[in-house]
Amino acid sequence: MKTDSLGMICKTWEVYADKNNLNVNNDICKKIHNIHSHTVDFGKTGKFKSLDKSLIVEEYPDFQEKKKYVSYKSKTLLGEIYRMCKNLKLEPNTEVEKINIVNMFIRPGYYKHNNFVMDLTNL
Repeated sequence: MKTDSLGMICKTWEVYADKNNLNVNNDICKKIHNIHSHTVDFGKTGKFKSLDKSLIVEEYPDFQEKKKYVSYKSKTLLGEIYRMCKNLKLEPNTEVEKINIVNMFIRPGYYKHNNFVMDLTNL
């Protein structure tokens, strides 16, 4: 079935988004999004678009865990979170409350932005 390519289309979009620092407003991501939409609607419309061969990627970000393909270390927050979680050394039956996960994901500038948001919500 033609919709079997949906996963490949999604993963390809993720790669291009990752390589553009999660900026999905670039022409390639928009093009892949359009192809994805047509593929999702194929059952209703009978119209199908496939990925151009020029869009097929050769390497994938590490967070996709594509073992059979060349992988690169993602520089995005998603890549950082993936590696943090992968490196967690948990013993069986570890109580989740004892792991301070929240502080692991706080990025530089968080408190400045958080205070701004809190001021807005208290208007």
